Amino acid sequence: MKQEINGDVEGGIAGRDIVRQEHSVDVRIKVGGDWISVKTVNVSPHKPVPEGNPNRRECPQCAEVTWLATEECIACGYNLFAHDAKARRKRIDRRKMKFIVGLGAVAVVGGLIGSFVPDGLRLWVYGFSLLSAVMAMELTKD
Repeated sequence: MKQEINGDVEGGIAGRDIVRQEHSVDVRIKVGGDWISVKTVNVSPHKPVPEGNPNRRECPQCAEVTWLATEECIACGYNLFAHDAKARRKRIDRRKMKFIVGLGAVAVVGGLIGSFVPDGLRLWVYGFSLLSAVMAMELTKD
């Protein structure tokens, strides 16, 4: 296969089907009339992921098996890194919400039982309740 590309190339060669067959690509770089680099790059299709390999994962869009560390699914091109980042953010938000609810509960319970504790501990209970409430409010600002 021989294809000549002139000018700036951004994003690589168009067309995903070009990688599904084995071929070689000659890369030649010309600056001011002089060839500064000529290189042949062998391109082979993606290798299938072996059964039981710890580096395999299922694509959330097409349900095909793909490699764990690939940015895009080898079957449909879905951006797996963006999907993983979104899922990670959801887990962090869920964990953060549990922590905020816990701090809020400590603040409320401390405020309710503060008048029933001995005088020596009352200041500590109210202070801890106030600290928990302030921490919960600060965490909700993000």
